[in-house]
Amino acid sequence: VVLATACSDCSVYLWEAQAEKCLDTLAVHQEPVLSCAFSPLGTLLGTASEDGTAKLWSVSNPAATTTLKGHTDWVNSLCWARATGERLVATASMDSTAKIWDAPHETCLTTLEGRVNPLLSVDCSSDGVSVLVSGAPTAMDAQLFDVRTGQMIRVLEGSNRFGHEDNVLSAVFSPDGMTVLTGGQDKVAMLWDVGTGKRIEVLEGHTGAVSAVAWYQTEGTLRQPRGTEVGSCGRSGHQPNAGVHLMDILVSLHPSHLRQTDVLWRQQAGMAV
Repeated sequence: VVLATACSDCSVYLWEAQAEKCLDTLAVHQEPVLSCAFSPLGTLLGTASEDGTAKLWSVSNPAATTTLKGHTDWVNSLCWARATGERLVATASMDSTAKIWDAPHETCLTTLEGRVNPLLSVDCSSDGVSVLVSGAPTAMDAQLFDVRTGQMIRVLEGSNRFGHEDNVLSAVFSPDGMTVLTGGQDKVAMLWDVGTGKRIEVLEGHTGAVSAVAWYQTEGTLRQPRGTEVGSCGRSGHQPNAGVHLMDILVSLHPSHLRQTDVLWRQQAGMAV
């Protein structure tokens, strides 16, 4: 099991998780690395940095590097469009834009501009058609875009009674692309219906900001996955039985291995387990 961690020392560390051994250190950027993610096939590693660039690294040959330039501020988040293999990459930046990149040709295909807020997270739907972004400050929503047109499809915000009451720090699609999971500064995670934009459930339990959220794939295949459980990690105040505490560490697991992290929830019941 290979694990990658992004670090403020401008490097990315590759680990053999079971042996707790560092395999390699990639001095990849000029500024702190804010995000990293393995490609769906596991042969490339994408990184995003405060230096305003994203880079794509060959796992077998780290010297082979692709640099994606175009953002004018920090690149906070990076994800792969899983349906396209290793062709399309999405990034989100403090410059209030998200970009879709043709990775092999190092070119920007589309720039997504929604509400004028720095963007903190980005995620691609499993079919590669939609991109989800969230941002701050004063951004109490997640925005859904069509990759093909670059147009905003809808905003997941509810109302004061039904949406987040503070910044949305993280937003991700479910494996089937039908549900969105968000985590907020308001100490809660929420589930949303992609088709209607309506909130489905509020997941309470954290006593600090929910800084990252993820789906746990419990059944299905890579081509038709199903996610029935979700994980979230907060910045403080975890319950003593909350599982693995990721805190502020930015982590990406190699696709060959999935793991439960932090507060684990049953989607239908909305209960911590």
